[in-house]
Parts: sequence; structure tokens; C-alpha cells
Amino acid sequence: MYGNAADHPVRGRRYPSDMTNAEWAAVRPMLSVPAWLQKRGGRPEG
Repeated sequence: MYGNAADHPVRGRRYPSDMTNAEWAAVRPMLSVPAWLQKRGGRPEG
């Protein structure tokens, strides 16, 4: 949805600091939705 590793489950870990799908599942609800996805202005990431 926002371009993180949880959206691409077939992608392998590239760095030791990469988060697992389970870690993303725990963290994702705490992240705010970007303003541009809520139609509140801003510019989408390129």
C-alpha cells in the first residue's frame, strides 16, 4: 500500500535491518496514512 516490504512478500531480505512480514504487521497499524492518500494535498512519492 505505501511501498514497504510488507507489500512485496516475494522479495527477499537484502539488509540485516530489513523488517520481516511479522514485524511489519505489528508496526503498520501505528503508522499514519499519508495525507496524499487521504486526498488532503501533498505530493505522492515519485
